Amino acid sequence: MTIDLVASINTIILYGNFALFITFLRCIPFVGSIFSFLIYCIVMSYYCFEYKWINQDWTIEQRMVYAEEHWAYCLGFGLPATTIIFFLSTLRAGGVFALIYPSYIMMASVASPEPLSTHVAHSTEPFALPFRVPVFFAIRLMNQAIIEAIRTLGGSRGATFVVEKKKDNLGKLV
Repeated sequence: MTIDLVASINTIILYGNFALFITFLRCIPFVGSIFSFLIYCIVMSYYCFEYKWINQDWTIEQRMVYAEEHWAYCLGFGLPATTIIFFLSTLRAGGVFALIYPSYIMMASVASPEPLSTHVAHSTEPFALPFRVPVFFAIRLMNQAIIEAIRTLGGSRGATFVVEKKKDNLGKLV
């Protein structure tokens, strides 16, 4: 398989897991809707920034780490769009999303979120914001389980299914 095909399949699996995880969160009594809304904000931001990150040749893991380290920015970036579409029916949400998504891609392509300063990242204050919030931890586990299932069930074809080759672009993360 070519690397582009593998990356596309991994992206499809990732977005399926995003949707599944948000749906699972909604099923939790009392706090599920709040948690799913907050995760949806970050996923919305991830989705809008993905075009920029793909052009920078980032792997899926690099993209998720970046979103986790810039969680506050991603939360704020995705908040307006999520507020507009989260409570609509699926059909209406799809229509509204199609209208606002192009403008979000343009905003994401020119945005350059500042990383937290080292002072904030190593602060011992009791109410300091965390440097990185592992919001994609469960999604990573879900991805790994599905990829392992594909490898196991796919036999020799499944063995060629690699997550993505690691790229030496760690310098591009900041």
